[in-house]
Amino acid sequence: MKKFTTFLILAAFIFNANVILSQTTIPDGTNISGTWDIAGSPYIVEGEAIVQEDATLLIESGVTVKFQTGTDFDYSSPTFDAGFLRINGSLQAVGTENDSILFIRDGDTGNWGTIFANYGSTLDLSYCRVSNANRIIGIDPNWAYRYGAIHAFSNITLSNCLIKDNLNNGIGLHHSDAVISNCNVCSNSGSGMSMFVDSYHNVSILYSKIINNVNGLVISTLGSYVIITDCEILSNSTNGICLSGSASVKLFNSSIKENAEYGIRNLSTSTLHSGSIIENCCFENGKYGLMLRVQGTGIIFKNNYFIENGEKGASIYNRGGNPSFIGNVVYGNFDDGLSLFSITNTAQLISNNTIVNNGGYGIYALATNLSLENNIIWGNLASISNITNNGASYIRNCVLQDNNLPGFGSDLGGNLLNTYPQFSDTTNNDFTLLPTSPCINAGSFNTSILDSTDLAGNPRLSHGRVDMGAYEYQQTGEWLHLVYPNWKEILDGGTSDTIRWIGSEGVSNVKIEYSPENGGSWETITSSTENDGEFIWGNIPDVDVCAAKIRIIDNNNATISDVTDTTFFIASNLIANGEQVSGTWSLANSPYTVEAKAIIPQGQTLTIEPGVEVLFKTGRNYDYNLSYFNMGTLKVEGKLIAEGTA
Repeated sequence: MKKFTTFLILAAFIFNANVILSQTTIPDGTNISGTWDIAGSPYIVEGEAIVQEDATLLIESGVTVKFQTGTDFDYSSPTFDAGFLRINGSLQAVGTENDSILFIRDGDTGNWGTIFANYGSTLDLSYCRVSNANRIIGIDPNWAYRYGAIHAFSNITLSNCLIKDNLNNGIGLHHSDAVISNCNVCSNSGSGMSMFVDSYHNVSILYSKIINNVNGLVISTLGSYVIITDCEILSNSTNGICLSGSASVKLFNSSIKENAEYGIRNLSTSTLHSGSIIENCCFENGKYGLMLRVQGTGIIFKNNYFIENGEKGASIYNRGGNPSFIGNVVYGNFDDGLSLFSITNTAQLISNNTIVNNGGYGIYALATNLSLENNIIWGNLASISNITNNGASYIRNCVLQDNNLPGFGSDLGGNLLNTYPQFSDTTNNDFTLLPTSPCINAGSFNTSILDSTDLAGNPRLSHGRVDMGAYEYQQTGEWLHLVYPNWKEILDGGTSDTIRWIGSEGVSNVKIEYSPENGGSWETITSSTENDGEFIWGNIPDVDVCAAKIRIIDNNNATISDVTDTTFFIASNLIANGEQVSGTWSLANSPYTVEAKAIIPQGQTLTIEPGVEVLFKTGRNYDYNLSYFNMGTLKVEGKLIAEGTA
């Protein structure tokens, strides 16, 4: 029995001796290069290990690198005692999915320093785990605050890495060209990543998870963009993405969810700059989905979800830009769905959004120049707050739950007031449109604002005219859609004009009809014409009609048809927009209808006989200098004589 016990003790001693002999110790101040292989693993770094310029260290898969933990992380201190790597040359640590490389502490407690990639170096990590690092103060005194477990001033490639449980930031970048893909940066006591990117460098973050840090990403740029694609930025204890200083980002196809404060925000007075795009992202279950100050041109928020946040869905502060908010769904936020503020008069386009079931306003605006087109704003505490504007704001082709348009300079028409949009399934937050929805083919004809696809990725123009809201109804089968006249136009009686429509290829010939009394009776314009989209109406009735309609019908299937959305007018004496007038307006030709701007030129006289009736088109745009001014007006630069009788 004693011999057996001795054998066990001896065997255990030999086994432990083999383990001890297999490790490699790297003393403080050692220059390292060559290959660290599995035979020498683990490698114990006792202080500063340096890859010098023009040198390369290759670490093979399966290797473990352990670092001495420390209590003093100030590099300038005489008691500095943390293990770390300084890369002045090149580090290549390429593991595999089943055999990763570990950068960890030596022991069960405490923290080591950092992997510091100096200016001009190259860092390539694949299938690596970096944990329980801290940071080193003063390693570069100019930019110490961007430290991290990986602290880079260089070209860096990280793929399939786990950066976890570090005492400070996971990754700190400055003046770096970086590609970070398929990485998991989680549970760090600082930010997941913190970076400054100047005009000479680019950073791309792809297919990565940034989870359960303090901030997910902290970004500052100068003349460059940080590109973030297909990432999950979740459950960070303050912000998902925090923009510091000036920042330009291109954020695509990402989930920004359940961050305690903001999905994305600016710090202090920082701004989101020109050319930034946020597209196909979901901002969900934070305090705020998005709160950004913007400044510059070409800033776009497109095809995103802002849903079920604890306060506001999206808030945009315009400090001198022309941001566009297009094709988004904003629902279930506790307060306002979309808040807009501006200190300038630059235009802001709000188009094809579905803003529903928010606890405050659908849109709350303290902005001076808003363009609202094709939006569905429904089921909120109220649709739109009173707009502070200078007459430049306009709204057209929107669904509102209210019966009024508060404060807009111009109502350009096509709005559906107090009209239910007919969503597919609001119980399950499905805001696509039912086949009977009044929003189908009810958007404006301003195709310049449209993207090629809707929020669901379907074609945006499926039947020649855009739908209202973020989703385009994908109708099947044959169809016809009348384009002109379609909404309150004024046609000149006794002349000709072109009727325009769009139709599917399966419709060969169409019949066109006219009603002078809002559809009460119909007259044939042509019994059959080719479905080529145009027909010249060569004999418009020379009478005054206030409620005219046009109807177009498939000759082979009368169920396929379309009719003008709203009645139009026929005027026997139409004064067209911009027309110069003079001479005499006679009682025999009365009434005269002024479409928009009519001008009596200098040196000329217009005489209006007694009994003549002059009709002026109504509108809501009061700024004569704007291109879409739409109120009948007679401007006298010459002389007007209008003397009636008792």
